[in-house]
Amino acid sequence: MKKKRNLNMFNQIFKREIGLHNPRKLAELKKTERILSLQLSSEKTFQEVPGDLNTGGVNSLSLSPDLFGRRYLLSATSRGTIAIHDLNTRDGGVCKIIAHLHPGEPPMHSRNVETVSWYPHDSGLFLSSSVDCSIKVWDTNAMQPVENFTLQDIIYHHQMSPVATSHSLVAAACRDSRVYLADLQSGSATHILKGHKKSVLSLAWSTKDPFILASGSSDNRVLLWDIRNASGAVLGLDQHNGKQTSEFAKHKTAHNGHVNAMSFTSNGLHLVTYGTDDRLRLWDVTTGRNCLVNYGRIANRCNKGVQIAVSDTSQELAFLPTLSDLLAVDIHSGKHVMKLKGPYRSVNCCVYEENYQELYSGSNDTFILAWQPQRRVVESLESSSDTDGDLRTKHGPNIYQDTWSSDEDC
Repeated sequence: MKKKRNLNMFNQIFKREIGLHNPRKLAELKKTERILSLQLSSEKTFQEVPGDLNTGGVNSLSLSPDLFGRRYLLSATSRGTIAIHDLNTRDGGVCKIIAHLHPGEPPMHSRNVETVSWYPHDSGLFLSSSVDCSIKVWDTNAMQPVENFTLQDIIYHHQMSPVATSHSLVAAACRDSRVYLADLQSGSATHILKGHKKSVLSLAWSTKDPFILASGSSDNRVLLWDIRNASGAVLGLDQHNGKQTSEFAKHKTAHNGHVNAMSFTSNGLHLVTYGTDDRLRLWDVTTGRNCLVNYGRIANRCNKGVQIAVSDTSQELAFLPTLSDLLAVDIHSGKHVMKLKGPYRSVNCCVYEENYQELYSGSNDTFILAWQPQRRVVESLESSSDTDGDLRTKHGPNIYQDTWSSDEDC
């Protein structure tokens, strides 16, 4: 098998040299090969929060936007603990906790934390939101809040645009059916998006347009917003593409259950939504039409927001928490590619690390798990090409020096 893989790789290199393949083709094929070989890592584990006997289930994960690779993993639990792990393992494969916040200790949230996220352009800041109705902005170096937004109801989810340079808005999904936009620059809430009839559970900013926001609700609807126009949603997604003729036709629904997870693809052309009707759906963002891909039934029993991930490989995969497993599906064909087993209890969140094709998941068993390409694939790639392989191992930790922003660097 190894000889066959090497011959296949040399064939791909030859096609690239003579111009039959796009220069990016080989890299895309290798990334796809690695991601299709994911398995539970036996070499990377995560240190538990010191002095906290029961941190609760892991609700949210976020990878830092570091210049030299996404080195830091931010996590939040149902008991209100926030922790930062260093993924650049040095001590027996254990990802050490380099900073953490305990629940109930000022200035922490008074109740469980639902979502954490890094500031998109600088790991010197991160955000957290809680059912205590507040969003806090934290200085990573000091682990102290620098801004606090108090909204009118429980916050289930928040997100910032990954591509915005002209605004610093935080979108917050709330129980009162509204989406709030808070501005980090002014320190105040700017406006409110009204359109849903019930609690908003999930949000996703476009990965292409910094002004397009999608929201999913327990009213079974998905709305697309242009935040420059607060008068109403630009589009409501219809699972029937306008072909329903019953008395319910006037009520456009994206799912027959709560929409508790969504994600744009890396190119921003499609939106993936996940509902408690055990369905995954793919939408064309330009037209708003349901692409009608049949994924079959995928168990989704979570009554709150969950976090899904979409890969940036040539074969785009969606990683979905389904009970105590993670399911990877091809978003364009609907094929179930693989099922990742490891957690003991329900999985709440997962994040995909595109540089090294790794996956991280958090579940109600309180553990964070790492999923990495199989060792034989990694070794094959490292022995065949100087440009492939894990740069953390090849070049050592020096290029992954601390890149957090600091006043001392100015």
